[in-house]
Amino acid sequence: MDSYIIQIQPQDELTSIIDKIIHTEAEQVYLLVPDSSRIAQHALNFRLLKREADALGKEVIIVSASQRVHALALKSSLKAHQETAELKREAVKKNGSGTATVKKVSDIVASDILNPYITKTNEKKSRGPDRQDKKIEAALQKVEMKNFGGKIASFWKKEQPVMPRAIPLGGMYAWIVRRSNARMIFKASLVFFAGISLVLMGVTFYSVLPKAKIYVEPIRREVDLEITITGDTNESRADNKKGVIPVQIFVKSVEGSKTIKTTTEKEVNAKAHGVVKIYNSYSSAPQTLVQNTRFISETGKLFRTTETVLVAGAKIEEGNIVPSFTMAKVVASEAGEEYNIGPATFSIPGFKGTPKYLAFYAKSDGKMEGGKIGRVKVVSEEDYRNGVGELSRTLEAQAKAELALAVPSTFTTPEGGAEQSPVEVTSSKNVSDEAEEFTLAGSLALSAFALRELDVLPMLAEEFRTKFPGEFLTGKNKSLQYEIKEKDFKKGVLKIKAMLKDVAETSIDAKKMRDGIRGKKEDDVRSYLASFPGIKQARVVFWPFWVTNIPEDAARIQVIID
Repeated sequence: MDSYIIQIQPQDELTSIIDKIIHTEAEQVYLLVPDSSRIAQHALNFRLLKREADALGKEVIIVSASQRVHALALKSSLKAHQETAELKREAVKKNGSGTATVKKVSDIVASDILNPYITKTNEKKSRGPDRQDKKIEAALQKVEMKNFGGKIASFWKKEQPVMPRAIPLGGMYAWIVRRSNARMIFKASLVFFAGISLVLMGVTFYSVLPKAKIYVEPIRREVDLEITITGDTNESRADNKKGVIPVQIFVKSVEGSKTIKTTTEKEVNAKAHGVVKIYNSYSSAPQTLVQNTRFISETGKLFRTTETVLVAGAKIEEGNIVPSFTMAKVVASEAGEEYNIGPATFSIPGFKGTPKYLAFYAKSDGKMEGGKIGRVKVVSEEDYRNGVGELSRTLEAQAKAELALAVPSTFTTPEGGAEQSPVEVTSSKNVSDEAEEFTLAGSLALSAFALRELDVLPMLAEEFRTKFPGEFLTGKNKSLQYEIKEKDFKKGVLKIKAMLKDVAETSIDAKKMRDGIRGKKEDDVRSYLASFPGIKQARVVFWPFWVTNIPEDAARIQVIID
């Protein structure tokens, strides 16, 4: 196998080294690479060497005294040898100054360059440069590039490359020539398409893109409307001409109670009181007991009747006397809590020493109560009045809340359209009764008219159209209120005044405006808009910035109502 030795200089570029490999006829090339050379700075350079060598069918062997260079070569699948003095001498011997022996372009057979299927030739021809040689030289001058990927030197002027004795015609230079022609065609295509794009962009900018926006602020004002409407529960639909709308009556009844703490105290000297049963087992004849008749309990507590009592006579059944009794109220003879005794049996001291003493007696089923001396809390007029007020307010709030839930969301209950029945109240204690607290129970009924605003608004809109033609209500800051004139829940009739506050706006005919300004210049547009009815102020925006006329196409004119 033929071999060739190339001494690499520190400043040699990768491209020049590949050129030397391509242009040598040897199948095995030794590269003497110093550690300081440019290609020894990165493994990528060796991988590129390997790729180009494989493409040429050549074996490249890296020779260096640097272990680092060996490692880079092996990492790139290249063989690596230790540098020797003999190899260096051989490199000088074969290459003179360390570079490959080259010959002029005229030494290359033109047919070899032009025939892509010839990959190698050893034939030598001795003839001067002819026209074909000059064409080859010109092609080679055009394809040589420096710093490819960075700054690219001029395509059109290059120095004549130094050529080796032979050139592999299917290899690198032939590829570069073909690639150079492709690049030239590509560059020309880019220029052509860029020009076409600029023309299309110009056409687009001047015929498609121009648009105009007209920002219009119409005349606006606040309006107040008032109409009188009659609501009738017997109607099923609104009659705008008669000013009648259907209404409904909703009723809610509520009940409740409230416990009130007493706040008033007074001095008391009260006697205990109660009820006793007075028995007669003496005879069948009735017995009269006058008021203040005394009764003494088993514990010695003295009570008196509060009124005259007629005790019914006893019954005689089968010869036996069956006692009868009469109820009577009694009160203690003295004040004090000690007379608040429980159930007891009483005797009548007035009959003592007579047969009636044991035949007439009394019993109490319940306890005596009310006996007290000192200060106690009592129900005052103020406590009662305040309690009734609190209970009434509670019931009213409850009735309103429940009525609001009962009325459908599509209905409105105008303020003043409700009626409340009087609050009926009962109390567990009377005024002046002794008590720490007392309970009030009450009830009331709340009735209210309800109407639908959907029935009222059309009447107001009709009133507006009559008074303000050419305008419309915007609904901005709308406020609808009612004032009750009359209400009759028995007849189911309600008369109200509906009051509407709203913002009215002049109607702008956008189509008419677009048709009127098509194709006009800016000054003409402003004059036209100044005379357009219903406009408070307007602003014209052209796009792009160089456009000064309104487009002819109405679709590219946008009218925006601010």
